[in-house]
Amino acid sequence: DPVFGPYPKGFKFWKSFENSNKLYRRDLDRARMHLRESGFNPSSETLYYNYRSFDPLQRDYGLVLQANLKEIGIKLELEGVTGPVYHERQVAPERAAHFNRISGRGLMTDPDFYCMEQFHSRSWEGNKGFWATMSFYKNERVNQLLDEGRFLLDDNVRKPMYEEVQDLIYEDCPDIMVDQQRFIVSLSNNLKGLVPNPLGGNPIGFYAMYFVWLGWDRPAEF
Repeated sequence: DPVFGPYPKGFKFWKSFENSNKLYRRDLDRARMHLRESGFNPSSETLYYNYRSFDPLQRDYGLVLQANLKEIGIKLELEGVTGPVYHERQVAPERAAHFNRISGRGLMTDPDFYCMEQFHSRSWEGNKGFWATMSFYKNERVNQLLDEGRFLLDDNVRKPMYEEVQDLIYEDCPDIMVDQQRFIVSLSNNLKGLVPNPLGGNPIGFYAMYFVWLGWDRPAEF
């Protein structure tokens, strides 16, 4: 599904930018204009996209990006690397490649976990970067709102704070938000106690799960 904001639909206080003039659109003429204004000469440098060599989905995203950048004269090379090398290049901005694929998920519907991990600079400053922080984003106002919002209990107070967080992130554009993937889980009908959350994977250990015995005349379903 398309994503219309800095964090996925389904989190509390989610704000859609679907009808906003700030929505990211494929506009090659505008892209060429911004490229000229940036002062970057695409013929002078090759850019690099890193992906984990064992993950074909990350490679496929790179191929799409490569094809699109080629249309505005930018050369992008894909570089598949091992897990340890991939991790080492995420630690700090000076070690990072020009492009990486970032994905995130939530274990709950509150945006605190997702936003703190991806958008608070404390997640990467001091050579602590990892897969979710590869944009190396820093906005002091965002940091302040996230620090305050996680300790408040009144959703009426928190809502405008997280809406402002989304406005600021969308304006700063640290990432290109592409899509939101649905989380689908298949379970036996007689396995009880797990409530799937479509925002992302749910560790099974978080739930007190149990099987319901259907009797000898009805075999258990697996």
